[in-house]
Amino acid sequence: MSKWIPILLVILLLVSNGYWFYLMIDDAVTESYRQQEMYEARNQIEVLNNLCSKLVAGMSKSEAIDLLNELSPDFKAYEKESKLNTIWLSFEISEEGIVASKGACS
Repeated sequence: MSKWIPILLVILLLVSNGYWFYLMIDDAVTESYRQQEMYEARNQIEVLNNLCSKLVAGMSKSEAIDLLNELSPDFKAYEKESKLNTIWLSFEISEEGIVASKGACS
């Protein structure tokens, strides 16, 4: 009976160490996927901001409001402090009521 106790403890030690090793590998792989997703998301945001600025720049305030309300009907566009705002975007509005050409989308 006394022989089984050390054998059982060694088996439990190996199993628990194997489990912790598996968790360490799994965390490393998961982190690499997270880093890739963040890299892709940053680049997508940059491209979409540039696209947004090019498409909306030069529109009148009323055209931009209509377009933004059409694209996201749940979140209405509003004007505040010379900016046209939505839930995620903010557009500079000139004194003439035109969306600014440079840095329109931020």
